[in-house]
Amino acid sequence: MYEQLHQRGFRGNLRSVQRDLVYHLQTGAFEYVADGSPTLALRLRMTEATAAHLHETPLAEDQTIANDATVSGWVQVSATVLDSAQLIWWLRGFGDQVEVLAPEPLRQRMLVGVRGLAALYGIS
Repeated sequence: MYEQLHQRGFRGNLRSVQRDLVYHLQTGAFEYVADGSPTLALRLRMTEATAAHLHETPLAEDQTIANDATVSGWVQVSATVLDSAQLIWWLRGFGDQVEVLAPEPLRQRMLVGVRGLAALYGIS
């Protein structure tokens, strides 16, 4: 690896490259989960149709999907996931077909986005 970097003009210390790579992996910069990466216990309410793909492509090994006893046609999804910008992007893509139930800080981040959209469209 160092030789390939050297051929491309890199003149730094290989240990610093390795240290930086480990740091980026642990902080989720590349969207990979590594030891020490920030994770969260995600709990969502989704429409059954929206959640259907999660049976084939789960969010995590510990994912569970259960019927929501409070709302017909909806399910609750739980999984331990990487806390990342990719997660926010993915959740926002479902619009009104998903509600973040937990953790509360993520729910509040989503709410800030919803309020911003409402203001943008003149909805108070």
